[in-house]
Amino acid sequence: MIAGARRDRWLGAVAPAAAIVAVCAVAVGAMMQLARWPFPLENFEGGCVWAAKIWAAGSGLYVDGLDGRLPIYNYPPLYVALIRAFLSAASPFLAGRVIGVTSVLALAALAFAFVRRAGAGRFAAGAAAAAVLLTRDNLLFGPTVRCDALAAALSLAGVWVAYRWASARAGLAAAAICVAAWFAKQSAVAAPIAVFVWLVAGDRRAAARFAICYAFMLGGAIALAEAAFHGLFWRNVVDFSLTSYSLPGLAHQLGKYFQAFWPWRAVPLGGAALGVFAAGRAGWRQSPWPAYFAACALGLAALGKEGASLFYFFEFHAACAIGFGLGVSRISFFDRFAGRTALAGAALCFAALTAAAQHAMLAGLRAAGDAEAVGLVRAARGPVLLEDSGYGLLAGAPKLDLINPFLASRLAARGKFAFAPWIDNVRAGRYALIELDSPAERPALATRSRFPDALLRAIAQNYVPAAAAGHGYFYLPKPPGAATAK
Repeated sequence: MIAGARRDRWLGAVAPAAAIVAVCAVAVGAMMQLARWPFPLENFEGGCVWAAKIWAAGSGLYVDGLDGRLPIYNYPPLYVALIRAFLSAASPFLAGRVIGVTSVLALAALAFAFVRRAGAGRFAAGAAAAAVLLTRDNLLFGPTVRCDALAAALSLAGVWVAYRWASARAGLAAAAICVAAWFAKQSAVAAPIAVFVWLVAGDRRAAARFAICYAFMLGGAIALAEAAFHGLFWRNVVDFSLTSYSLPGLAHQLGKYFQAFWPWRAVPLGGAALGVFAAGRAGWRQSPWPAYFAACALGLAALGKEGASLFYFFEFHAACAIGFGLGVSRISFFDRFAGRTALAGAALCFAALTAAAQHAMLAGLRAAGDAEAVGLVRAARGPVLLEDSGYGLLAGAPKLDLINPFLASRLAARGKFAFAPWIDNVRAGRYALIELDSPAERPALATRSRFPDALLRAIAQNYVPAAAAGHGYFYLPKPPGAATAK
């Protein structure tokens, strides 16, 4: 009996440890393979790196926007500043992608620490960390050159600091970290709201101190940024970022979420349910998790904004992962050998499924022909207009007509920008090469959200398809006398 009990304890410790190691290995391997991919993974990556290069070269990160020049980056500067600090000419996307990978791993570590702080054991905390790393969206979107993962990691760090050290200094530090999260992405406000709501329930004076610290620090940082960027910070980060909102758009994005990667939805949604169960058992005021989860869930309403995407889910997934760990800690079945072995086995199965899916996706990337796309841009004998500026970045295109097409379209809809010069250039055949992410004759919704119909019609009338390479469709001017545009 004693020997059997020792064996069960040993296996009960080894199986979860092996599962965590396997999950971490799959997650890190999957993300690093994407991080090392030398071509653009997503349309916005090129703009982020171009912004860092332009800023490093001495030009302003933000522009007037009313003088004919358009900004290519309309987020706060923290993420681009980090890319600028570690930018590599040999591999321009690597710095931003490593920041993303590090941010996802930080989310897993913070989820582990949060659950441990709640009084749970290492097994439940490990389950929370594994839930972060078994959410496939995190592994696919984390390595892309975007600020979302960094903002989510800083937000959760702010909540954890406030939870870990209940003191005035901790409140000050938490407020500072939450401000840093805002300076990574201006919509990162779930953390300060959650910390304030949690503190109000227990100590209203502490809540007031936190709110005052956060407001003064954020306001002061914005004022400094406004001065440092010559009065252009607020205009670019807030005013230029305003887009239309629609409930059908929200429903469309939520539908995409449930359709994409549906087997993996069991992890975050199961975590949400387990977290609610655990909070009900322990008391809603015992930790900031209920407030944080509610704030993250309500924050998904931003998916109704024009241009929203599944990148908005990082914080929600982090909150769900913590809920998963908290729920495991409250279910007695997972205190026994059978329960822990079952959960470890499920984690291993998910890890294997993730590895297989990642392998299939990478095989598709290798066959995508991105090198051909870069070669087409490099061979162009004149100015080029690209929907994905990442190809121009890699080709070193000196005559790239660099704009953020989505931002340009939004400003055009508000009467603050005119596409007329670009349309005239197309009709006159001045661009030696044009690249779109979908055919000009049958533009996808994403392309139509970036370029007006008049410009797309002009491309279809005055240019001929040259090649489909990478994720782009390339067009060359029609021979003289063959144009049909009026």
